[in-house]
Amino acid sequence: MTDPSGAPEEAPVPSRAGRNLPAAIASGVVLAVLVVVSLIWIPWLFGVLAAAALCLAIYELTTAFAGAGIHVARTPVYATTLVGMAAAYIWGTEALLITIGAGVVAVLIWRIRRGTEGYLRDASASVFLLGYISLMGGFAMLMLAASDGPWRIVVFILLTIGNDIGGYATGVLFGRHPIAPQVSPKKSWEGFAGSLVVQCLIGVAAFIWVFDAPWWQGLIMGAVLTITATAGDFVESAIKRRRHKPMLLVDLAVPRDIEPQVGEIPDAYLYSVDDIRDVIEDNVKSRTEAAAQASAIIERGVQEYQRRLRSLNAVDTLRAFREKAEQQRDREVE
Repeated sequence: MTDPSGAPEEAPVPSRAGRNLPAAIASGVVLAVLVVVSLIWIPWLFGVLAAAALCLAIYELTTAFAGAGIHVARTPVYATTLVGMAAAYIWGTEALLITIGAGVVAVLIWRIRRGTEGYLRDASASVFLLGYISLMGGFAMLMLAASDGPWRIVVFILLTIGNDIGGYATGVLFGRHPIAPQVSPKKSWEGFAGSLVVQCLIGVAAFIWVFDAPWWQGLIMGAVLTITATAGDFVESAIKRRRHKPMLLVDLAVPRDIEPQVGEIPDAYLYSVDDIRDVIEDNVKSRTEAAAQASAIIERGVQEYQRRLRSLNAVDTLRAFREKAEQQRDREVE
């Protein structure tokens, strides 16, 4: 590409963090304002914002699963997420667990209408979303329902922001060693260390000055959230990046460690002891057929050899007969 003056245009330099930083900052500021306003003046609005965000996350994950040929029972998952959030806020932990349990049953029943093919695969993915998204939404509502609920939400958000800021800053400035480059190339051990330090500092400060709790509880909170947040990012990246990529699975255990239905997943190739037995049986069958062919060749060779032997014996007989005839002729002539 060139401009009107003929000078080539410089290609934009990609961000080392792998994201559009101005857009990320702008969206973060807008969301922060909405969250603060909802927590201070309109608590129910926070529930609406959280529900919308979780529904968007469900849509994104179901789309990623669909790219791999996995069909999530979306309606029960959406319903369980929304009902679970309301139940947790109004009635508490037991209501949330009952809702999640009912959601699991609803997912299993809902999926039956698509038939048995890929049933275990699709139902497992749907239950995964219930535990990953629906349970998280209910947990947020449990925090909000407490007497100091808004502060709990604020501290949780601050810890999340600290995880992103710490990981982003140290990853851009000092990131040299990727954790899992094939899954998420931009995540480095240096960025993980930055997230850990920042979250632990925020956790300690929040637990001392906001909750009037021991500092070590905040330290544990920051460390646990760093590990779980990083693991969650990797899981989501793995789901998205594995679209249409072949996956070889070998299960040699007896009994099996991997369900046979896994082999029905597109681009997944599952081999077990049964497949090895089939290969052995095919080899034995081909060797048996080859042995039969070799036996037939040997039999033909033996027959040909015997025929030649018989022909040699006939030559001697004819020679003796001719000599006998010549002798008889000579006697008659004399």
